[in-house]
Amino acid sequence: MSDNESRRLLLAEVFGEERFRPPYLDWQYRQNPDGQEIAIDEISAGHCRGHYAVIPQLWSNGTCVARLALSLNTAIGEEFRGKGLFTTLADAAYRHAEAEGITGIVGVANGNSTPGFLKRLGFKLIGPMPVQVGLTFPWAFQAKSYEATAFFLESHTFADICASISQSGWQVVWNIDRLRWRLSSPHARYHIHVTPDGIGITRCVQHAGLPFTALLKVLPRHSAPTVKIGPILRAAAWVHRTPLFLHAGWNNSIRITGIAVPARLKPSPLNLIYKSLRENEPIFSGQRHFEFLDFDAY
Repeated sequence: MSDNESRRLLLAEVFGEERFRPPYLDWQYRQNPDGQEIAIDEISAGHCRGHYAVIPQLWSNGTCVARLALSLNTAIGEEFRGKGLFTTLADAAYRHAEAEGITGIVGVANGNSTPGFLKRLGFKLIGPMPVQVGLTFPWAFQAKSYEATAFFLESHTFADICASISQSGWQVVWNIDRLRWRLSSPHARYHIHVTPDGIGITRCVQHAGLPFTALLKVLPRHSAPTVKIGPILRAAAWVHRTPLFLHAGWNNSIRITGIAVPARLKPSPLNLIYKSLRENEPIFSGQRHFEFLDFDAY
């Protein structure tokens, strides 16, 4: 049995088969253009019974580049829980990451796991990601919309769109290679909506039995200081056939008119956490740019 297959079986056992179907881990771990996974496993009787992985991410503020890693896919087999294995695997993964030039670990933790990351692993809580929902009028002609098919992701049109992206402030570097990889996930179907000043990336999701447009990421084009979000949301509403939209996180390039979802109504808070592997890491010292597409949600 391959390493990834043994890991996949454990992850499917802990989190459910629906997400961890082949070839999801191969895409997530081995095809990431910023680098392959850094993972530590606990093997017992030839089977993976504990797993902790981070995957590299390039971040930039426009002048400097930092090599960080996203924490994800932590799983402990039931018979190994409560023995400190989670902390042991995580500490070992961070040592390996630091040895490979990673300077910080970014994570999104739920309400149950956040205390462990903060108390046992030395993470800092950046804050709960704000979540907004709202209504928008479907209108197809507000933006050009494209389905992120394999053919489109290799097209000149996609290359031209990526070449127009401009980013400022510390955030994940969304260049053509990373965007092509992220949108080729076997787990979902995505759409790209393009206006003169911005790019919106969406997919349709279900919450409480209702279809929502999940606004996963907005990227400015041609150094636009702000992006008019209305045309993107209206085009997405037309494509996904729903007037309801959902957005989470921070993006200083947009202003969304929606209703903030109070903590008591969220299934679980999405807490942005960070662990620096070197002193004076500036990543979250100023503006925050972090949305659904920047981690493994959707």
